Amino acid sequence: MTRCFRGISALAVAIAALSLPAASAATVRYASPSGAMSGDCTSPNPADPTNPPCEIHRAVEQQSAAADEVIIASGDYFLGSGSLSINKAITVHGQDGAPLPTIHSFGGGMGVGVNNSGAVLRRIAIDYTGTLEALDVGNAVAVEQLVVHSSGDEACLMEYSTLLRDSVCLDTDVDGRGVALQSVVASGSSAQLRNVTAIATGTGSYGIEVLTGNSSDEQDAVAKNVIADGVAADVHAVAAGGSSTIALTNSNYATTSLGNGGGTESITPAGSGTNQTAAPLFTDAASGLFHQAANSLTIDAGAVVDRMGTLDFDGDARSLGAAPDIGADEFTPPASTPVATATFNLAAAIKRCRKKFRKGTRARKRCIKKARAGA
Repeated sequence: MTRCFRGISALAVAIAALSLPAASAATVRYASPSGAMSGDCTSPNPADPTNPPCEIHRAVEQQSAAADEVIIASGDYFLGSGSLSINKAITVHGQDGAPLPTIHSFGGGMGVGVNNSGAVLRRIAIDYTGTLEALDVGNAVAVEQLVVHSSGDEACLMEYSTLLRDSVCLDTDVDGRGVALQSVVASGSSAQLRNVTAIATGTGSYGIEVLTGNSSDEQDAVAKNVIADGVAADVHAVAAGGSSTIALTNSNYATTSLGNGGGTESITPAGSGTNQTAAPLFTDAASGLFHQAANSLTIDAGAVVDRMGTLDFDGDARSLGAAPDIGADEFTPPASTPVATATFNLAAAIKRCRKKFRKGTRARKRCIKKARAGA
């Protein structure tokens, strides 16, 4: 009887397994600046009559499902007062090897938001002229290879224990922050920065700020291979009553300040350990890209660290020198110019021998023999 029941049971399990729906496979979807408002976005060809690239919100927010990949074509995406939300476990990125697509927004909330523990955002640019943050990351696997410009409160707002790497975050607001690291929970959060260039140019601005707003909140941050440059201070920490701390290694920043908010506030002292205080040198700071100049002390001054990316924001390998560089850019040495070398001409050499020495002499023979040996 037991063997019979077992056989029936096994058969029932097999039938049940056959009746289960198959797991859905991940899908690659496409968005373009002139994308369609219909279809499932599964073709990169704009001329595809059934499923051409979609409008960016349709591709990212409406048609994508968990594990999908959404490729954003190069070009300008004008969201007006709206924003783009990535709230699914998907990978959203610009096309590898192509110019970064640029998302433009003047929304009152944010430009781009990421909030899913399985989400990845990489290889895009954000141009934000609203009042708050250009990029708001509440949760993600990683956010990387971005160029973010903001005239609002923050260029890059990283909350809780998120990871930002190989990115430029520039804020031009009077009291702006290039990167703000923030927590509103009592349990400890540890945000991570790797090879980030955080710049703020307003009179009361900070390159990096770590902050908690409530008496019991905790926010820690770990920054490695980072450039921070602000006006009020390069790095700032403020805690209303909980704790705000940031540990920096192999990073470039010269000034720090504490907010005296009543909590625990801590910043690794400028110039201590492997950190630098001499100003980095850039070739294109005015453009907001911050590529390193050839004589910048940040070149080869970083370290191979945990959670480091493999590419800089240009798509160049990390690293190209004796060590990784500090900041979002990995300096690419100019191609060397080959040194011109004289080409040996045997016929001309023999002609010189015949002209110099008389016919039949040993000297002429030795000269010709030497010329042929050197050919």
